[in-house]
Amino acid sequence: MRAGSEPKEHKCFKNWTGRATSMEQDIIVQGFIHSEETHKLQYRFYIGDGDSSTFAQLVQKCAYGREVRKLHCANHVTVRLSDHLHGLLKKTKEYPVQARNLLKAESVSASAKGPVIQTRIDRLVKGVRTAIRNCGDLQGDVDSLQKDLENAPFHVFGRHTNCGTWCKRKAAEVPEEDVVETAKQGGLFKAIQTHVHSLIMKSDSLVKNVTTNGAENFMSLAAKVHGEQRSHRKAAHLV
Repeated sequence: MRAGSEPKEHKCFKNWTGRATSMEQDIIVQGFIHSEETHKLQYRFYIGDGDSSTFAQLVQKCAYGREVRKLHCANHVTVRLSDHLHGLLKKTKEYPVQARNLLKAESVSASAKGPVIQTRIDRLVKGVRTAIRNCGDLQGDVDSLQKDLENAPFHVFGRHTNCGTWCKRKAAEVPEEDVVETAKQGGLFKAIQTHVHSLIMKSDSLVKNVTTNGAENFMSLAAKVHGEQRSHRKAAHLV
């Protein structure tokens, strides 16, 4: 349709007049608002990806919103942690090169598929994700998860004093070098702890190890199906 021209007569399915960025938020909130009427149930949990505005709207507009508990997507928080840690490497004027080199230093780690080469950032992110996953699988408590997350930076920099029996490096014949003090130069280790601490503060919403994978997979499949339907209809009109 050309700008300024009137659209041809058609069956319009438009049901949204707000900003595109607000559409997802509105869909989620409307789903909670109409859950009792449509499905005769109340949702007890909301899995968020870090956007607090959606949950705030849910609490405000849904009749039982204050009874809903927000959980954080475990995948989202670990991806954000990885982004923050890689961001520290770019702060060349803040942190000395010796400390930054330790953060990106590579080492060989064991995995189900055999030995893999990982940087300390990789190991830290993986360690945090594993701690959250194990807490969910073993129905762990908040205190245990907080202790594991707090210990994670020390573990990857070679200080295994507070590591559990799960730590293979602690029992290794050749001890791993403890480089925590070097990493503390210029405040780099403190900055790492600060980013991990943000997860510790969310630990009560991470203990269940939930993700938005299911919803994202469903939406991806729905978009694919609707896209194919639109393509078929367009092809039919061209024939």
